[in-house]
Amino acid sequence: MQLRKITLIEIGASALPVVTPVPVVQSSWFPVIYSPAGTPPVEGVVPNPVADGVLIEWDAVDQDGVIYIIERGPTQDGPWEEIHRTTETRYLYSDGSGQEWWFKITASVRGKPGEGSIVGARPGQVPSYEEMEELNQAIGQEILDRLAGDLKATNDAIASARTYTDGQVAALNGILQDVVGADEWTAGKTYPLGDFVRRTGTLYRALRQNTGVVPGTDPATWQVIGDYTSVGDALAASISMATKNASDIRAESTRVDAVMARMPTGTGGLATAASVSSLSQSTADSLSAMGQRVSSVEAKVPADGVRAASTAQVNSVDQARASGDAALGQRVDTTNAALAGKASAEALGLLQAHVQETDGRVDANALAINGVRSELGGGSNLVPNSAYEVAISGWVLAANQWGAGASVTRNLAGDTWRPPGMNSLGITIATVTPSGSCVVQSGTFPVTEGVLYIPSVYTAAHRCTAFGRIVFTDANSAEIGNGGELSRNVAQYGGGQSLTGWHRSTRAPIAAPAGARFARFQFWARDATAAAPYAWFLRPMLEEARSGQTVPSPWVDSPAGLDAKYAAVTQSMETRATQLENGQTQLMAQYTFALDVNGRAIGMKALNNGTVGRIDFVADALSIVDPGNTGSTTFEGGRWITRSGGYMMAHGKPFGTAADLMMWFGIGSAVNNASKANGLFWIDNKGNAYFGGSLSAGILRNAVQTGTTQTTGTELVNGPFRTNGGNRSVAISFSRTVVRTKSALGTTGFVAGAGSNTATVQVYRRIGTAAEILWQTLNVTGSVNISNEPDGPDRAESQWSGAVTVNDSSSSTQDVTYRAVITAYSEQTVTHTSGSFDGQTITQNLSIISVEG
Repeated sequence: MQLRKITLIEIGASALPVVTPVPVVQSSWFPVIYSPAGTPPVEGVVPNPVADGVLIEWDAVDQDGVIYIIERGPTQDGPWEEIHRTTETRYLYSDGSGQEWWFKITASVRGKPGEGSIVGARPGQVPSYEEMEELNQAIGQEILDRLAGDLKATNDAIASARTYTDGQVAALNGILQDVVGADEWTAGKTYPLGDFVRRTGTLYRALRQNTGVVPGTDPATWQVIGDYTSVGDALAASISMATKNASDIRAESTRVDAVMARMPTGTGGLATAASVSSLSQSTADSLSAMGQRVSSVEAKVPADGVRAASTAQVNSVDQARASGDAALGQRVDTTNAALAGKASAEALGLLQAHVQETDGRVDANALAINGVRSELGGGSNLVPNSAYEVAISGWVLAANQWGAGASVTRNLAGDTWRPPGMNSLGITIATVTPSGSCVVQSGTFPVTEGVLYIPSVYTAAHRCTAFGRIVFTDANSAEIGNGGELSRNVAQYGGGQSLTGWHRSTRAPIAAPAGARFARFQFWARDATAAAPYAWFLRPMLEEARSGQTVPSPWVDSPAGLDAKYAAVTQSMETRATQLENGQTQLMAQYTFALDVNGRAIGMKALNNGTVGRIDFVADALSIVDPGNTGSTTFEGGRWITRSGGYMMAHGKPFGTAADLMMWFGIGSAVNNASKANGLFWIDNKGNAYFGGSLSAGILRNAVQTGTTQTTGTELVNGPFRTNGGNRSVAISFSRTVVRTKSALGTTGFVAGAGSNTATVQVYRRIGTAAEILWQTLNVTGSVNISNEPDGPDRAESQWSGAVTVNDSSSSTQDVTYRAVITAYSEQTVTHTSGSFDGQTITQNLSIISVEG
C-alpha cells in the first residue's frame, strides 16, 4: 500500500474531529463454474446376426448432441479400433468372414465420452456359390415334390373311392342276388346265418344257423321280410300322369313321372327314402317353340335324436327354344349337400348357347360356367355376427340411461380383457356413476312361433350387472313379447384372457309366442355400484332346443353376418361371334377361373378378341419350374425372383435387408437377405445404382468394388468370369479417408503424432480349376492434412491412396478369378489438444477392374 503525507492547518481553537474508519465492503471474487452432467453409458445393446453381417442396435441416450462411437476388437478386453461414428441407434457391420468380433458402443456428448458397452457377435458369412446352387436346387425340388405329392394324393383318393364303390356295388349285388334267388324252404336242409328262403309266398331271412325250424314258427330263428309274390309292389310304386290341352291359340303337353322306394326297418319306421322326379314339357304357338326337362334326385338321412340330419340333392335342367329371331340352348346342373348346423357345399354347371338375328345383324354366343362352393357356419346359432370378427356391425345402442359419455366398443380395454382368438362387445362410461340401464341389441333374425329356443351369452362385469334378453317381434318388427332375462352376472365374473373367468348367462327354453316372425338379442348393463362401470359380452347364441334339451350347446359360429366362412371355385368359358350389318365380323374368346375364400380371391382371366390377347393373374405367389429343375422363376410379394445355379435375380417392390432394393443380382436364394454389400448388381429406390461388369462392342469388362470400412481382413473377389484368351488390363485400387472435426474456439487444435498411413493389398489369381496363386502386391501410402481455425471448427483429414494396373497376358480361355485382400494397415495418430473431437467420418473403397479388348 502506498503512504501519503497529509498536512493539517489549524483554523480554529477547537479540537479536530475524530476520524472514523470507512466500513469494509466484502464480496466474493471467485465465480461458480458450471459443471455439465456426465455422459451416461449406452444401454440395451443387442447384436442381431443377418445374412452377411451383424446389425447392432441400442437404446438412445437422452442428451442433445450425442454421437455414438463404434469400436471393434478381437477380444472382450480389446485392443479397440474405431470403425464408425453415427448419430443413429443402429449400425450394420459386414465383412463376410464369419469371424467373431467384440464391439464397444460409447456415447459422446460435446466431446465427453461415457462408459462403453461391450457385446460380442459373429457376422454372417456369405455362402459360397456351391452352397447357393445347392439351396436353389432344393427350392426348385420342393416345388416339384409338392406338385408330385398333390398328384399322388389325388390319384390315391380316386383309387380309394373306386375301390370303395366297387366293394359297395359287389355287396349290393350279393344282397339282391340272395333276395331274387331265394329257394323254397326244405325241412332237411341246414340254413346258415343270413340266408333267404321262401315259404307259402313269404320271404324270410335266417337270424341264426338252423335245421328243420319251419319259417314263421320261431321269430328268433327266421325274420319275416315280406310277401314275396308282391315284392315289386312292396319295394316300389310308380305314378304316371299325362295331360294334354289344345285350343285355337296354343297346343301344350305335359308329362310327369315319379318313382318312390322305401324299405322298412323291421319295426315299421323308414330307414331311407329316395325320390326321382322327371318333368318334360313342350309348348308350341305361332311365335315360339320351347322344350324343357327337369330331373332331380334327393336323399335324406333322418336325425337320430343326437346327430344332425344331412341332405343331398342333384338337379339337371335342359332347355331349348326357337323363334323367328332367336335360338337358345341351355343346360344347368346343380349338386347340393348339407350337414345341418355344420357345413354345406354346392356345385353348379351351366352350358348356354345363343343365336340371334336382328335387322341384318347376327350374334352367336356360347357360355360355360362351372362353380363349386363350400361353406362352414354355425348353423344352429341364429344370432348374426356373433363373433365380431371384423366389426360390431348390426349391433346398435337401443337404450341409454347412463348419459352422453356411454360408449359401445369392440374388444373394450384391449387384449388383456378377452380370451385369445375371441372378440367381445363392451359397454362403459368414464366418470359418472350411472343409474338405470344401457342396452345394446342385434338386428332381427327369423324364428318360428311355438318353437323352443335356448339363449346364452358369456358376460363379464366390473362395478355393474350384465345379462342378456331375447325380444320377439311380428312381421312388422313390432315387439310382441320377450323371453325374460337370462341369468345375471351378479358374482362379478371379471372376464380376462381365460373363458373360465366369464359367466355364461342363460335360461330354460323359451317358446316363441303366437305371431312371432323375428327375434332380437339384447345385452343389458345396469345396477352400477361405482364410477366407471364395465360390461363385456362374448359369443351370444340362440339355438333351437332339441327334444329334452334344457342347457345351451357348446358355442358355434353363426352362418349369417360378417363371420360366415366359405370357399368357392368359379370357372367360365365363353366364345362369341358377331356379324355386323356391313358384313364385318367380330370374334371373341374368354376364359376365367377364380378361387375365393372368405372374400379373398385369386385367379386368372384370359381374353382374345383377334387383335389383342391378354392374360391377367391375381395371386400372392406364382412359381414356374422347368421339369429338369435347372432353374425357376417366382412372382411373390410384388416382385419377380429368378434362380439359376447359385445365383438369384430379384426385381420389383422394395426388398432386402434395408428394404430399399428394387433390382438385385448376386449369389443367394432368399430375397430378404439381399443387400448392397453382397450384390454384384443393384438399383435402389432412391435412384442409386451399382453395376459390377459389362460386355459391349467386343470388350469384356468385369469390375467389382466394396465400400466396407473394415481394414485388415477385407477381401474382394472378381470372378469367375469368362475370357477370350486375349490380354487383360487389370486395375487394382484402394482409397480410404478419415475426417475428424472439432467445434472449439481458441488456440487448441489437431496435432499429428507418430506413425504413418500405409496399407498392403495382396492380389491372388486363379485360372480355371488350378490352384490360386499370389499374383500382385499393392503398397498404399497416405498423409494427414490439418486445418485448425481460431474462430471456426478444426479439421483433420487422414488419407490413403494407391493403385496399380497390370497386364495379364495368360492366354488360357478358362474362367479367371482375381481376389484382393487387405493384409496390413497402419495409421498416423491424430489428437486434439482439447482431449477429444466431435465427429468422425470414414469412407473406403477397394476395387478390381478387368478389361479385355
